[in-house]
Amino acid sequence: FFFQAEDGIRDYKVTGVQTCALPISEPLTEPFEVGGLDRWRLQSDTVQRAERGDPPPRDPEAAMRATGLLPVGGLGALAFQAVDDETRDFLRGLQQYGALRALPIDVEVDGRRVHGEIPGFNGTQFVQARIAKLKTKDRLRAFVRHVFAHLAHHARSANGPGLRTIVIGKDATSILEPLSAEQATEFARLLLDGFHQGHAAPLPVFERASPKYAEQLGKGSSDPDAALRVARKEFEVKQIGRAHV
Repeated sequence: FFFQAEDGIRDYKVTGVQTCALPISEPLTEPFEVGGLDRWRLQSDTVQRAERGDPPPRDPEAAMRATGLLPVGGLGALAFQAVDDETRDFLRGLQQYGALRALPIDVEVDGRRVHGEIPGFNGTQFVQARIAKLKTKDRLRAFVRHVFAHLAHHARSANGPGLRTIVIGKDATSILEPLSAEQATEFARLLLDGFHQGHAAPLPVFERASPKYAEQLGKGSSDPDAALRVARKEFEVKQIGRAHV
């Protein structure tokens, strides 16, 4: 059941049936700017190419237009320029780490083989970049790569120094310090066990609450219950009408 109001169409719950809310008007113009997720999608491919050491597209504007995310005509050219300028500024910040490439790895942990490539290697350390604000998923991705990169590194050079991983976002940069062979092996076991457990049941890991719990303990808190209360509060934070986990 709908009710006409000045700011749109209101919906009401009647006899247990929830109707959907519909906008009273539709936009009369096409979007002339690229923002949000579409902007990140256009920029992310260029950044990932730099991490792998791949050359950029011969015609970056044509490559972006092919995605269908740019406005048509001259407005698309203007939108491309804004997106491309921001991407180039971000990539200039990566140049201080030298030429990057993908490092092949092939390691075994308790009879379980892990192989593939880890991008962002400059010969002495790894660089992981995302042209967005750093989130828990970025730090987790960096940690997984960090662990298995060290397994491969220690297998090749048992007595060599470890490797740092630098995690770069638009708002922050964090650093993962080198791991010993024993640390890398233990962390790899935990990650692989979690990987297999996650295929059978949901893992008790939450995007916001779990890092907050670890952060409290890392600050020297000797009370796990107090750390849990802080994490639970983070779990129950309400935004846009729903809890962010």
